[in-house]
Amino acid sequence: MENSVLLKVKNLIKYFPVRGGRFSRIIGYVKAVDGVSFDIKRGETLGLVGESGSGKTNLGLCILRLREPTSGEVIFKNRDITKLKQTRISEIYKDMQIIFQDPYSSLNPRMKIGEIVGEPLIIHKLIKNKSEKTAKIKKLFEEVGLDHTYIDKYPHELSGGQRQRIIIARALAVSPSLIICDEPTSALDVSIQAQIINLLEDLKNHLSLTYLFISHDLSVVKHISDRIAVMYLGKIIEIGNSENVCSSPKHPYTKLLIFSVPIPDPEVKYEHIPLNDEIPSPINIPSGCRFHTRCNFVKEICRQIEPELREIEKGWFIACHFV
Repeated sequence: MENSVLLKVKNLIKYFPVRGGRFSRIIGYVKAVDGVSFDIKRGETLGLVGESGSGKTNLGLCILRLREPTSGEVIFKNRDITKLKQTRISEIYKDMQIIFQDPYSSLNPRMKIGEIVGEPLIIHKLIKNKSEKTAKIKKLFEEVGLDHTYIDKYPHELSGGQRQRIIIARALAVSPSLIICDEPTSALDVSIQAQIINLLEDLKNHLSLTYLFISHDLSVVKHISDRIAVMYLGKIIEIGNSENVCSSPKHPYTKLLIFSVPIPDPEVKYEHIPLNDEIPSPINIPSGCRFHTRCNFVKEICRQIEPELREIEKGWFIACHFV
């Protein structure tokens, strides 16, 4: 069952109420996640890409119930975790973990590194005594490429790349099946980004991990992902095999993201698609196709009718009237 579905997201919605007026009545909603559905198979990396404000991070947080979804289902290992009572949510964190974007704010500055990595072991009662805890922490340090002498250091004594390795070690401490990586390299220097990506790939293969890899950087997502989902204003507008999506994108927005990545080879010529305006506010989502206000190929049907996400080839889905 190597390719069995580990995570299934069905019509997930997250709306934030907007209040105004003298009595702070609800006057609208921020539609951060607006009916998203996808599967992730065991051992797979699904890359989730889109501009800031597209809803990527909110989607990841809702899957983990770090933010409560408005509606929809998150089925993990054949159990809908949106139905779990608040008192039992901690049960899922032994199997699902998250690596946050900013290694500087994700670590408690008052705790030593060893305490930070060892904390999940205590919370989930995975160690019997202090010596077992120390041995486990040292093993985790080894897995992420850090010397165990860092155990007694504080976060401020480490570089950005070293801190991100600590965050990865903390996520690995409970031996999870799924890790949500929320822009894990965006706060790091370019030279360090490649090291962290390579580390995540090595850990995936070595520990049989499954990733949901969130990023705005399509070049990074292409490198690490088996499949790519492109998100725009709360919806997935293209999803398919990584090679297909990157080499022959179909949706105009995906093309825009692909062709905005600098190509070092001067012989390679790409179609230039100019981008009109900024991403609209999720409070006031355009009618019809939500990308039509920025699309150079817009027709009247795009302004009136929202396209459905439909399969154009096996496993390749596009939400566009003209694909």
